[in-house]
Amino acid sequence: MTAAVSIFGLAGTLIFILPEIIICILLKKYYNDLKNLNGNIAQKSGKSAGVDQWRPFMRLTAVVIGRSIIFHGFNTFLALYWIHELGQSEAVGNTVLSVYYAISAVSVLIGGKLADTFGYRTMIKISFAMLLTTIILLTLAENIYAAAILILPLLVSFTLPPVKIKT
Repeated sequence: MTAAVSIFGLAGTLIFILPEIIICILLKKYYNDLKNLNGNIAQKSGKSAGVDQWRPFMRLTAVVIGRSIIFHGFNTFLALYWIHELGQSEAVGNTVLSVYYAISAVSVLIGGKLADTFGYRTMIKISFAMLLTTIILLTLAENIYAAAILILPLLVSFTLPPVKIKT
């Protein structure tokens, strides 16, 4: 978005209408297939609802809320940090934020694979340990190169995989 607005002005946002239309068409085309797929999986599993496990649920909720607060805080902090502390332009700050979002999406997929290999709890513990360390180091970074290097472990720290709940 930043590149489109920088090059074409506010009218550059019209570039994104085409991908939006394509996604809407694909969703409309495959909506019923996806809805039926979900129903078929539920019927095939044949599992009962089981007993509510409030204690593990509350722990999981606390982890998800904590991670979300930190992640969304960085959504605000990162571009402003690049602009005000590192002296970069708004375009660079927004570009860093776009790269952050893109790599975050990929790192979640990688985190899911790693969790299948090493276990969910292990990956969550490693992710939070990396997150704390990286936040401290990032606040101490005084140049764009150090900050850019520190974004990678920050992104890896958000690789919290989807958690399977035992029923």
